[in-house]
Amino acid sequence: ELARYHGKSSRESLWWDLAYSLPLKTWFVDPALYDRDRIAFTLQRADGDRYTVEADYTSYGDIDWLGRDTLYTDITRAEYVGRRGDFARQDAERNAWRYDGYQHLFATPGYDCWINDEKRAFLLQWNLFRSDIRDDMQKLVDYAAENDKLDYAIIWDGLSSRGGNYAVWMLQRMQGKPFRTTFGNLRISDITPALADELRDWARGRVNKAGEHADIVPAREIREPDNGRFLLDWLDHDLAKAIQSGQAYSNDVPFKNYYLPKYSDGVVHPADVHFTGPIVLLVGPAGCSQVDQFVSMVVDNGLGYAVGMEAGGCSNTWEWEEDLTFPGREAPFATYMWTAGHTIRPNGEVLEGNSSPVDVYIPLTRDNYLDYYDLLLTEAYRYIARQRRQAP
Repeated sequence: ELARYHGKSSRESLWWDLAYSLPLKTWFVDPALYDRDRIAFTLQRADGDRYTVEADYTSYGDIDWLGRDTLYTDITRAEYVGRRGDFARQDAERNAWRYDGYQHLFATPGYDCWINDEKRAFLLQWNLFRSDIRDDMQKLVDYAAENDKLDYAIIWDGLSSRGGNYAVWMLQRMQGKPFRTTFGNLRISDITPALADELRDWARGRVNKAGEHADIVPAREIREPDNGRFLLDWLDHDLAKAIQSGQAYSNDVPFKNYYLPKYSDGVVHPADVHFTGPIVLLVGPAGCSQVDQFVSMVVDNGLGYAVGMEAGGCSNTWEWEEDLTFPGREAPFATYMWTAGHTIRPNGEVLEGNSSPVDVYIPLTRDNYLDYYDLLLTEAYRYIARQRRQAP
């Protein structure tokens, strides 16, 4: 019954969200499925014995959490870290079991940083690619540079994270190789001119705020997102001609022209100060959007190692919102968001429903639930050891 309310791009992403939503009352699920104010769970112990537990529906913030679990995910956790000064410390104490051997170094709304000096590794418990994630990541780069730890491995835990921005900026500082970014296009339809006008206004606002730059920017000097001029160039020329000629899709350009111009090969270069150690991604099907793009840039470019399950496979370029009305009525009953373009992985494949593969597939099951992080980290350490043995 619940499956029809979840639009997902992969089977595992569907099962992940179904499991998460089973005990919840959510706005998008038919209320008739909830026949009372209590919920009954039939659970099974490891020895096969079954038992039933009943509980009241209550608000998330009123729950007194016990035991071992991921209690807060992505946006919720990021907001709590930013708003409640003691939250990160308390949550780190409760979840220290997950990262055996690590000390909690600091917390930002975007991620928590853990460190294991014996393993010479940082572990980033990722919350969200927030708009201020560059400041958060620069904090880690500065700390590592000041303490002679730029050669430490980075283990990125994205099991409870989703979208945002600035993955390209991050990868320029997380490792030392040039790499190809994701690309994207726009589906041409009757709403495309209006969407292009919105994007043009946004881009002009950025140019007016940041100022003009040279027509040609040396590829090796691109270290920050563009000021909007790259996007304007594409909107006013390539996209305008695609609309006039009646194409089904625009040409593929570096993702949203946010970092690179339309004529770019998509390759960006590392920042002057960057990490040099191995990168390992802990990946799961809850990750979508910028998580999917981040993983694809690491995996498709051979920058690191991915362990776990494939990400959600649900990244797109732009969206378009429109109000839906019933015939004969003016008042809208819902706002619908349309996906309006494909994200293209660095290897040239459409990303939707086609996440980059993990190097070691480890599904989360009821048998390995309590030991899942141990399994993931064991594989991570094997890769890190191999990379260090091969280092010159």
